[in-house]
Amino acid sequence: MIGEEDSFEAHLRDAIAQNLNRRPVYVRSGGMRAWTILSLQILAERASLPTARRWDREAKVFQAEGVPILQAELAQMSDAPDINSTIADCAAPDRAVARALKDEIRGYGCKLRQPIDKHDLKSIDEITRDLWNRLQKRQLAARLHAPLLIHVLESLGAFARHGREFGHRTDGRSVPLSLKIIKGHAQVLRLALWLDIRAWPLHHLGIGLLINDLPPIPFPETKTGAEGPPLPKSEVG
Repeated sequence: MIGEEDSFEAHLRDAIAQNLNRRPVYVRSGGMRAWTILSLQILAERASLPTARRWDREAKVFQAEGVPILQAELAQMSDAPDINSTIADCAAPDRAVARALKDEIRGYGCKLRQPIDKHDLKSIDEITRDLWNRLQKRQLAARLHAPLLIHVLESLGAFARHGREFGHRTDGRSVPLSLKIIKGHAQVLRLALWLDIRAWPLHHLGIGLLINDLPPIPFPETKTGAEGPPLPKSEVG
Protein backbone atom coordinates (compact mmCIF):
# COMPACT_ATOMS: atom_id res chain seq x y z
CA MET A 1 0.00 0.00 0.00
CA ILE A 2 0.98 3.62 -0.48
CA GLY A 3 3.19 5.27 2.11
CA GLU A 4 2.01 7.99 4.44
CA GLU A 5 3.92 10.68 2.56
CA ASP A 6 1.82 10.06 -0.54
CA SER A 7 -1.63 11.18 -1.57
CA PHE A 8 -4.40 10.33 -3.99
CA GLU A 9 -3.17 13.05 -6.33
CA ALA A 10 0.31 11.47 -6.28
CA HIS A 11 -1.26 8.08 -7.01
CA LEU A 12 -3.07 9.48 -10.05
CA ARG A 13 0.06 11.23 -11.30
CA ASP A 14 2.00 7.95 -11.01
CA ALA A 15 -0.72 6.23 -13.05
CA ILE A 16 -0.60 8.96 -15.70
CA ALA A 17 3.19 8.74 -15.92
CA GLN A 18 3.09 4.95 -16.28
CA ASN A 19 0.45 5.10 -19.00
CA LEU A 20 2.40 7.74 -20.91
CA ASN A 21 5.56 5.62 -20.69
CA ARG A 22 3.81 2.44 -21.80
CA ARG A 23 1.66 3.94 -24.54
CA PRO A 24 4.35 3.88 -27.29
CA VAL A 25 5.07 0.22 -26.53
CA TYR A 26 1.41 -0.73 -26.82
CA VAL A 27 0.95 1.35 -29.96
CA ARG A 28 3.70 -0.65 -31.70
CA SER A 29 1.72 -3.86 -31.19
CA GLY A 30 -1.87 -2.59 -30.88
CA GLY A 31 -1.93 0.41 -33.21
CA MET A 32 -4.50 3.18 -32.93
CA ARG A 33 -6.85 1.09 -30.80
CA ALA A 34 -4.21 0.90 -28.08
CA TRP A 35 -3.40 4.61 -28.46
CA THR A 36 -7.08 5.57 -28.15
CA ILE A 37 -7.74 3.43 -25.07
CA LEU A 38 -4.71 4.69 -23.18
CA SER A 39 -5.26 8.30 -24.27
CA LEU A 40 -8.84 8.21 -22.96
CA GLN A 41 -7.67 6.64 -19.72
CA ILE A 42 -5.01 9.33 -19.29
CA LEU A 43 -7.57 12.03 -20.06
CA ALA A 44 -9.92 10.65 -17.40
CA GLU A 45 -7.09 10.49 -14.85
CA ARG A 46 -6.05 14.07 -15.56
CA ALA A 47 -9.67 15.23 -15.28
CA SER A 48 -9.79 13.60 -11.83
CA LEU A 49 -6.83 15.55 -10.43
CA PRO A 50 -8.84 18.53 -9.06
CA THR A 51 -11.17 16.13 -7.23
CA ALA A 52 -8.16 14.21 -5.90
CA ARG A 53 -6.68 17.44 -4.52
CA ARG A 54 -9.95 18.27 -2.73
CA TRP A 55 -10.14 14.81 -1.20
CA ASP A 56 -6.49 15.04 -0.13
CA ARG A 57 -7.15 18.36 1.65
CA GLU A 58 -10.08 16.84 3.54
CA ALA A 59 -8.04 13.75 4.39
CA LYS A 60 -5.18 15.76 5.95
CA VAL A 61 -7.36 16.54 8.98
CA PHE A 62 -7.58 12.84 9.79
CA GLN A 63 -4.02 12.02 8.69
CA ALA A 64 -2.80 14.56 11.26
CA GLU A 65 -4.58 12.43 13.86
CA GLY A 66 -2.77 9.29 12.66
CA VAL A 67 -5.65 8.00 10.52
CA PRO A 68 -4.20 7.16 7.07
CA ILE A 69 -7.33 7.74 5.00
CA LEU A 70 -6.51 8.13 1.28
CA GLN A 71 -3.17 6.48 1.95
CA ALA A 72 -3.75 2.98 3.33
CA GLU A 73 -6.35 2.19 0.65
CA LEU A 74 -4.09 2.85 -2.36
CA ALA A 75 -1.73 0.50 -4.16
CA GLN A 76 1.64 1.43 -5.63
CA MET A 77 1.65 1.63 -9.41
CA SER A 78 5.06 -0.04 -9.25
CA ASP A 79 3.24 -3.21 -8.16
CA ALA A 80 1.61 -3.49 -11.60
CA PRO A 81 2.81 -6.46 -13.67
CA ASP A 82 5.62 -6.09 -16.16
CA ILE A 83 4.36 -4.78 -19.49
CA ASN A 84 5.75 -7.88 -21.23
CA SER A 85 4.06 -10.38 -18.91
CA THR A 86 2.32 -13.15 -20.83
CA ILE A 87 -1.46 -13.07 -20.51
CA ALA A 88 -3.84 -16.03 -20.51
CA ASP A 89 -5.47 -16.99 -23.78
CA CYS A 90 -8.42 -14.66 -24.38
CA ALA A 91 -11.52 -15.24 -26.47
CA ALA A 92 -12.76 -13.06 -29.30
CA PRO A 93 -15.04 -10.16 -28.26
CA ASP A 94 -18.55 -11.29 -27.37
CA ARG A 95 -21.48 -8.86 -27.37
CA ALA A 96 -23.54 -11.08 -25.08
CA VAL A 97 -20.81 -10.99 -22.43
CA ALA A 98 -20.51 -7.23 -22.82
CA ARG A 99 -24.26 -6.82 -22.26
CA ALA A 100 -24.15 -9.09 -19.22
CA LEU A 101 -21.33 -7.04 -17.68
CA LYS A 102 -23.22 -3.82 -18.31
CA ASP A 103 -26.25 -5.33 -16.57
CA GLU A 104 -24.06 -6.32 -13.61
CA ILE A 105 -22.83 -2.74 -13.22
CA ARG A 106 -26.36 -1.35 -13.53
CA GLY A 107 -27.59 -3.73 -10.82
CA TYR A 108 -24.63 -2.94 -8.59
CA GLY A 109 -25.38 0.78 -8.80
CA CYS A 110 -28.94 0.16 -7.69
CA LYS A 111 -27.81 -2.00 -4.76
CA LEU A 112 -25.38 0.69 -3.56
CA ARG A 113 -27.96 3.43 -3.15
CA GLN A 114 -29.50 2.30 0.13
CA PRO A 115 -26.26 1.49 2.01
CA ILE A 116 -24.72 4.76 0.84
CA ASP A 117 -27.76 6.67 2.10
CA LYS A 118 -27.52 4.80 5.42
CA HIS A 119 -23.72 5.23 5.69
CA ASP A 120 -23.51 1.43 5.81
CA LEU A 121 -19.90 0.76 4.82
CA LYS A 122 -20.08 -2.88 5.85
CA SER A 123 -22.87 -3.57 3.34
CA ILE A 124 -21.03 -1.62 0.64
CA ASP A 125 -18.01 -3.86 1.17
CA GLU A 126 -20.14 -7.01 1.06
CA ILE A 127 -22.04 -5.96 -2.09
CA THR A 128 -18.78 -5.03 -3.80
CA ARG A 129 -17.08 -8.26 -2.79
CA ASP A 130 -20.05 -10.25 -4.11
CA LEU A 131 -19.88 -8.55 -7.52
CA TRP A 132 -16.09 -8.95 -7.61
CA ASN A 133 -16.45 -12.71 -7.03
CA ARG A 134 -19.08 -13.02 -9.76
CA LEU A 135 -16.95 -11.09 -12.23
CA GLN A 136 -13.91 -13.25 -11.51
CA LYS A 137 -15.95 -16.38 -12.31
CA ARG A 138 -17.45 -14.77 -15.42
CA GLN A 139 -13.98 -13.81 -16.67
CA LEU A 140 -12.75 -17.37 -16.35
CA ALA A 141 -15.82 -18.82 -18.04
CA ALA A 142 -15.90 -16.34 -20.94
CA ARG A 143 -12.09 -15.90 -21.26
CA LEU A 144 -12.74 -12.17 -21.52
CA HIS A 145 -11.12 -9.83 -19.03
CA ALA A 146 -12.36 -6.61 -17.44
CA PRO A 147 -9.18 -5.54 -15.60
CA LEU A 148 -9.98 -1.84 -15.23
CA LEU A 149 -13.48 -2.58 -13.95
CA ILE A 150 -12.06 -5.11 -11.49
CA HIS A 151 -9.44 -2.59 -10.33
CA VAL A 152 -12.01 0.14 -9.67
CA LEU A 153 -14.16 -2.35 -7.73
CA GLU A 154 -11.14 -3.44 -5.68
CA SER A 155 -10.40 0.22 -4.90
CA LEU A 156 -14.00 0.85 -3.93
CA GLY A 157 -13.99 -2.19 -1.66
CA ALA A 158 -10.77 -1.01 -0.01
CA PHE A 159 -12.27 2.39 0.71
CA ALA A 160 -15.33 0.73 2.26
CA ARG A 161 -13.27 -1.64 4.45
CA HIS A 162 -10.78 0.96 5.61
CA GLY A 163 -13.53 3.57 5.87
CA ARG A 164 -15.30 1.44 8.45
CA GLU A 165 -12.10 1.04 10.46
CA PHE A 166 -11.31 4.75 10.23
CA GLY A 167 -14.89 5.56 11.20
CA HIS A 168 -14.40 3.68 14.45
CA ARG A 169 -11.17 5.57 15.10
CA THR A 170 -12.71 8.99 14.44
CA ASP A 171 -16.15 8.41 16.03
CA GLY A 172 -17.68 8.54 12.56
CA ARG A 173 -16.19 11.91 11.51
CA SER A 174 -14.27 10.40 8.58
CA VAL A 175 -17.22 8.43 7.19
CA PRO A 176 -18.61 11.23 4.96
CA LEU A 177 -15.24 11.51 3.20
CA SER A 178 -15.06 7.73 2.72
CA LEU A 179 -18.56 7.76 1.21
CA LYS A 180 -17.68 10.67 -1.04
CA ILE A 181 -14.70 8.71 -2.40
CA ILE A 182 -16.79 5.56 -2.82
CA LYS A 183 -19.44 7.45 -4.81
CA GLY A 184 -16.71 8.97 -6.97
CA HIS A 185 -15.35 5.52 -7.81
CA ALA A 186 -18.83 4.14 -8.51
CA GLN A 187 -19.36 6.90 -11.07
CA VAL A 188 -16.44 5.70 -13.22
CA LEU A 189 -17.41 2.01 -13.37
CA ARG A 190 -19.19 2.36 -16.71
CA LEU A 191 -16.21 4.14 -18.27
CA ALA A 192 -13.88 1.45 -16.90
CA LEU A 193 -15.97 -1.31 -18.46
CA TRP A 194 -16.24 0.62 -21.75
CA LEU A 195 -12.44 0.81 -21.96
CA ASP A 196 -12.11 -2.88 -21.02
CA ILE A 197 -14.47 -3.91 -23.81
CA ARG A 198 -12.54 -1.77 -26.32
CA ALA A 199 -9.40 -3.65 -25.28
CA TRP A 200 -10.85 -7.13 -25.94
CA PRO A 201 -9.64 -7.34 -29.56
CA LEU A 202 -6.10 -6.61 -28.31
CA HIS A 203 -6.38 -9.20 -25.54
CA HIS A 204 -7.46 -11.73 -28.19
CA LEU A 205 -4.16 -11.00 -29.97
CA GLY A 206 -2.19 -11.59 -26.75
CA ILE A 207 -1.58 -7.90 -25.99
CA GLY A 208 -1.81 -7.25 -22.25
CA LEU A 209 -3.14 -3.68 -22.35
CA LEU A 210 -4.87 -2.89 -19.01
CA ILE A 211 -4.35 -6.50 -17.84
CA ASN A 212 -0.66 -5.81 -17.17
CA ASP A 213 -1.04 -2.17 -16.14
CA LEU A 214 -2.89 -2.23 -12.83
CA PRO A 215 -1.68 -3.18 -9.33
CA PRO A 216 -3.87 -5.71 -7.50
CA ILE A 217 -5.84 -4.65 -4.44
CA PRO A 218 -7.06 -8.04 -3.21
CA PHE A 219 -10.05 -8.52 -0.98
CA PRO A 220 -8.87 -10.03 2.32
CA GLU A 221 -10.32 -13.24 3.66
CA THR A 222 -13.42 -12.59 5.75
CA LYS A 223 -12.65 -12.72 9.47
CA THR A 224 -15.34 -13.21 12.06
CA GLY A 225 -15.18 -11.18 15.23
CA ALA A 226 -13.08 -8.42 13.69
CA GLU A 227 -15.76 -5.77 13.40
CA GLY A 228 -14.77 -3.71 16.44
CA PRO A 229 -17.24 -1.72 18.50
CA PRO A 230 -20.36 -0.49 16.70
CA LEU A 231 -20.41 3.03 15.32
CA PRO A 232 -23.25 5.40 16.08
CA LYS A 233 -26.18 4.59 13.78
CA SER A 234 -26.27 8.19 12.65
CA GLU A 235 -22.80 7.71 11.19
CA VAL A 236 -22.46 4.22 9.76
CA GLY A 237 -24.24 0.89 9.67
